[in-house]
Amino acid sequence: MKYCGQRNWFSMRNSNANHPLFNIQGFLRSRIKDVRDLINAIPLDYKQIFFAFISTRLVLTLVGVIGRIVIKSPDALRYSRFIFFDIWGCKDSGWYVNIALQGYSMQKNFLGQTNLAFFPLYPYLMKFVGFLIGNRPFIAGIIISNIFLLVSLIYLYKLIKLDYEKQIAMKTARYLLLLPVAFIFSGVFTESIFLALTVMSLYYAKKDKWLISGICGFFSSLTKVTGFLLLVPILIILLKKIKYNFSKLEFKHLYTLLIPAGFGLYYIFLYINSGNFFEYFAIQEAWGRDILNPLSIILSGVISSSFTYNFLAGYTIISMILLLSFIKKIKLEYFVYSIYTLFIPLFSSLESIPRYTLVIFPFAFIFALIGRSRNNDMILSISLALIQGGLMLVWAGGIPLQY
Repeated sequence: MKYCGQRNWFSMRNSNANHPLFNIQGFLRSRIKDVRDLINAIPLDYKQIFFAFISTRLVLTLVGVIGRIVIKSPDALRYSRFIFFDIWGCKDSGWYVNIALQGYSMQKNFLGQTNLAFFPLYPYLMKFVGFLIGNRPFIAGIIISNIFLLVSLIYLYKLIKLDYEKQIAMKTARYLLLLPVAFIFSGVFTESIFLALTVMSLYYAKKDKWLISGICGFFSSLTKVTGFLLLVPILIILLKKIKYNFSKLEFKHLYTLLIPAGFGLYYIFLYINSGNFFEYFAIQEAWGRDILNPLSIILSGVISSSFTYNFLAGYTIISMILLLSFIKKIKLEYFVYSIYTLFIPLFSSLESIPRYTLVIFPFAFIFALIGRSRNNDMILSISLALIQGGLMLVWAGGIPLQY
């Protein structure tokens, strides 16, 4: 009997091993091991970038929530039921939400403005992702912006590492997150997706993968008006590769023409919807984007009695000084990109200059050069973090500083 009892006990134990509960536990252990193996396979550099991305987003969210609660500005907009989402939107965000929900329309507001002024890639991505999460385009916009911000960081690191040492590349990615208004990258705006596509196009051009470069550039010019001008730095890269010998041009280099094709497609779309071949220019006029003298605009901002325009003019002047001071350190293709990205908005106004120039990634590279030494790096990082924190506090609180 004793032997039979032991036999029955072992039989029960073996039968329990096949119980569904034991199978689930085994499955979970296996999946956890798979996840650990996947995490371990990720290069340490990418882990550091991801940590910087997550930590800065969490801090900025906390600062933004505090700003919204403390300042209580009547200009603060609501796009959701949650304050930690609302802090990532402003007036332009509403136009993207409008396109995602209702599509493009010729209907004008009381200022004569229409949503046709906004390029289609970002709002239609918001529409698609918003549908997947229960018709919430605003939250979809936040998700899209943050995903592409992470992509921007990784590809910026890879791009800079092609020409400079690894330490400078990593610091460039980190300083991108510390730029004065870098919190905008996580908001419902086009800056993060535009930067990601731009940097990817530049990276793949340098890697001699012209089709991928052209595709990225195509979508870049479906995101912002300056996207089609990416053709210029891409052509500079191409000329360097063929050493200015046009006999070395190949069929694959024609893929660069995909870049302006995105803007061309949008232009045709405007014509079909309006019947006016010059509708794009009419739209810009309705938004007050006339062609003016940039130097006069900057000077008027300096002498203005408005603190907002003093701030915008000062921001612009400092940006110009930085670029010119490091002109010999910046690759020609990156410098050309920086110049047209900075000056094109200045032909109409100072408004939103900090946001428009946020995609000038060479600023992050310049800070990486300044922060080569440990002391400089620490001082610069803390200073930029405090500046960004203060601006985020004001912006999330709803105070309109036009950035």
